[in-house]
Amino acid sequence: MSREYDLILVMTTFRRATVYLPIIKELSSRFRIGLYIFDIPEKVKIKTLQTDKIFLDLCCQLGAEIVRDTPVKARLSIIPQWPYTPEQISTMKDSIQCGHKFALMGLMWGNLHLDKMRQLAIDKYLIIDKDIYKFRLEKRKHEREYNINLQNLVETGLPFLRYPVFEDFGIDYLIAHPSPLSLPEAKDKYNYLKCLLKLLASIDRTEKIILKPHNGDERYDYLLNKRMVNCLMKRGVFLFDGVIFWCAKTLLCLLNSMRWLALCKMKNILYDVLIVLYYKKLLKKVVLLKSITPYHNFSLEIFLPHAKKGLITGRSNSIWHALLLKKAVYNCVDKNTIKENKEKMNYYSMQYFEVPYCRGKLIFDEKYFGIIRDEVRTRDMIRFLDEVLSFKKVLKAQTKEMHFMEP
Repeated sequence: MSREYDLILVMTTFRRATVYLPIIKELSSRFRIGLYIFDIPEKVKIKTLQTDKIFLDLCCQLGAEIVRDTPVKARLSIIPQWPYTPEQISTMKDSIQCGHKFALMGLMWGNLHLDKMRQLAIDKYLIIDKDIYKFRLEKRKHEREYNINLQNLVETGLPFLRYPVFEDFGIDYLIAHPSPLSLPEAKDKYNYLKCLLKLLASIDRTEKIILKPHNGDERYDYLLNKRMVNCLMKRGVFLFDGVIFWCAKTLLCLLNSMRWLALCKMKNILYDVLIVLYYKKLLKKVVLLKSITPYHNFSLEIFLPHAKKGLITGRSNSIWHALLLKKAVYNCVDKNTIKENKEKMNYYSMQYFEVPYCRGKLIFDEKYFGIIRDEVRTRDMIRFLDEVLSFKKVLKAQTKEMHFMEP
């Protein structure tokens, strides 16, 4: 016998499901919500195994029910954009019976993987920002082959400011390390930390500065070389940090002057040494988010509304999230010093919403808030879903209140 729900939320990884938290928190008192769990590839699962578990536990605390390998019926299901296997698509077709299916689109994902979801007969596509969606399709013309009726696109914005999941953490500045795409080489990580420390030196010591490493892998901070951490983070080594730093910096300057390709490996080793030493300095100036909350590895956008004075980061999608909330952004990565992969979408997205390199100065021009339309800020995803589930809206209608918009 099928279990019956008002809303089924399909779950892959927490990184694709952060909006589920405010949805569950706000709607579970009036609607029965089920989380339908799908296994993800082992190479993906191992990176965030504990965080996914914590995320599911919190979803249950907020009022959702876990569903595994059980037929369900629902009025509405939300299915995140994901490279589903044919077996998973078949399972969703056979096991999830619902009146309407909404696809939850990623910020910069465009129509990626939607060909794999074609058999699901999606009714509506929930896009965060129609301008970003259109921009992606301009750069990825092959994705236009997946044709979506414009009336089936629903611009939702993001709900984290209007519907906070957590109480205020009292954050003044939030440091969010950018993704590895922003810092492809060891010297890029070194330059990022160097700029970051210079910027922090200009912030009053009474300000609460919180550090959030990138959440792509919960096992370690990708900025750091594990071997160097094991060597330089040992008790007593700090007594020699100054000497080690001077030696590494002097030798690196010497090797850079030689410009021999054969010395690249040695240079990277020296950069890794300096990165760990810079990181040790950084830890003396900040508070780790994980010391404040067990949910520290959740996606940035859930914490960003609490950052009163701004976001400190690199060239990453976190810039868009800060601009959406009208938070000052300090970009500590100089695009002129890195070698970007022009095949990656990060290269193009930075053309859309990048703010200038801050050069270690606490200066931000509010004109960059204009990159995002105010209409995106006023969208109310929770209200929209509430009204759909309450049958207050007819899904085929195209009205301003439903936030249907042509890209």
